[in-house]
Parts: sequence; C-alpha cells; structure tokens
Amino acid sequence: MTRPQFRTSRATIKLSEISKCAFFVCTALAVTTFGASSAAAHDIWLTAGKINSNYVAQVHFGDLTGREIADPRKIVSLEVVTPTGSTDLRDPLIASELKRKPVLKTRPFSAPAGSVLAVSYDNGFWMQLGKDKHEINTSKLMVPDGTSPHWTVKYSKLLLGRGSFNHTLGMRLEIIALKDPYALPSGAKMPVRLLLSGKPYGGADIVYTDGLKPLPDEQQPKVKTNKDGIAEVPYTGKGPVLLTTDINVEPLHPPLAAVDHLFASLSFDTSK
Repeated sequence: MTRPQFRTSRATIKLSEISKCAFFVCTALAVTTFGASSAAAHDIWLTAGKINSNYVAQVHFGDLTGREIADPRKIVSLEVVTPTGSTDLRDPLIASELKRKPVLKTRPFSAPAGSVLAVSYDNGFWMQLGKDKHEINTSKLMVPDGTSPHWTVKYSKLLLGRGSFNHTLGMRLEIIALKDPYALPSGAKMPVRLLLSGKPYGGADIVYTDGLKPLPDEQQPKVKTNKDGIAEVPYTGKGPVLLTTDINVEPLHPPLAAVDHLFASLSFDTSK
C-alpha cells in the first residue's frame, strides 16, 4: 500500500468555500484566540456516511460538550487511503451540520473495502502572556517575553469497514487497532497501540466514548497504555466508537516551543 505523504503546507480552499465557511471559521477563531486554551477541549475526529455507493465524510472539532468548526486553512492533509494509494479530499470543504452540530463536509468519494480516512491539523503555536497567563495563538517571534510556548498538532483516522484496522500511516502520534473492530463480538476488548514517531508510547490515557453523548471530560472513561504502548479498550457492541489521547512531548522546534502538544484519535462505526 502507498502511504500518504502528510503535507507541510497549509490546506487551501476556494474563495467560494471561504465565503460559505466565513461565519463559522471567524467564530471559532474568536473563541480559540480570546477565550479558550489550545490544549483543552479542542479535539478533532472523523465520521462518514454513505450516499448511494459513495461516502461523504465530516470533520468534527471541539469536544463532546461544545463543538466548533475546524479552520480549513489549518487542515494540512485530509485523505482517503486505499490499498492502492490515496486521494486528497481538502477541496472543497463545506460548512455544514450533522445532528445539529457544526462540521466540515467533504465531497462524495469512493472507498473500497479496507480504506482509511485520515486528517492532520496544525493548530499553531501558543503561549501565555502577562501576569494573568492569558493564552494567545502566537510564538516568541511575535512575543519574545511570552511564557509556556507550545505547538499543538492533531491527527485523526476513521476506519471504513472490515480490513481497515491494521493500516499504519506514519502520523507523528497514531492510535493503531490491533484487532478488527468490525469482526469483534460484543463484550470483547479491542487492543490498540499508541505510537509516537513510530515507537510504542506507554503511560498515556486512551479515552473511549461514542462521540455523541455530551460527556464532560472528567466523566469520560479511559484506559492507560502499558510499556508496549498497548491498551485494552472495552467494546460494548455495534455502534460508533471514538478513541482519543493527547500528550506533551519534546519539541521539534525548541526556539519556538518548550513542548509539543500532540492529539490523536481513532474512530469507527460498526453499525454501518
């Protein structure tokens, strides 16, 4: 299988699509810049549904108790990965709703059995300013005396049916299913492995929910990865599942960030 090349340039959308997204994007930017922490309550995950024989995917952003809309300009890659290659789905992305929650929607696309949908999202550099530790979306290039500088990057995968579970895409932080969730019996446990730069990462919390119920963070169940990066996630039966994790690691660019805050998610829906 040809692995996708996760792009280092910013995602681009047509001007017509920017106008469709403008209100939602500006609202999200206002919230993240003036009110919220970059590290808290800003997850990214994927869902998809079928229209005739094609899929349409949705990009979710925020958390289970408060959604925003992802900024299309921060989506570095959004691809469907098949056994024979990958297809870029970044253009167009349309502001829409799913179950009365804001999402970005892709164009229809085909995906054979065993395919995976993947997104990478650069949420930028953040730091604290002033005595009140107000967090702003900038770096030491702009505010040399700012404190707690960090870079926030997010990755997500969606498994599209049987046979898609064992794809490793080379994301910097990645959750790998070690068994096929579409073949698991109800009541079984699904082992997953967390990889950081391709190596097992132990001691991280893997949060598991259905991605639908508005559970506060403190009420969301979780399991911890062992020294081999493996966690056993309970599986209760057919339906949507969302696994998430986030960690702080050594920075790739120390002049701009003291730590890198990385987020990863893995989702699937065995009712489809």
